[in-house]
Amino acid sequence: MSTMDLIQLHGGNPANFLDIGGGANLQQVTEAFRMLAADPHVRAVLVNIFGGIMRCTTVAEALVEACRSVRFTVPLVVRLEGTEASEDAASSPRAG
Repeated sequence: MSTMDLIQLHGGNPANFLDIGGGANLQQVTEAFRMLAADPHVRAVLVNIFGGIMRCTTVAEALVEACRSVRFTVPLVVRLEGTEASEDAASSPRAG
């Protein structure tokens, strides 16, 4: 919520907030990105993962999959910090 507050403080207008729970899997996260990419009102996407519940590698793999299957036509900004943040997503068996 503090991320949304900071965006608003600096003149932005955040429209949606999605809390990815620790139990989310690759398909669920990918579908969330598909939904965002399909909405014509979305002007930018900020992914700000911080904490230790959601694996950063799952989010990174979902982003790669969503970018492969859905064309993002808006800016996509990603910050991953937390569980497995230092892992190289390219070394994942699902990446490629």
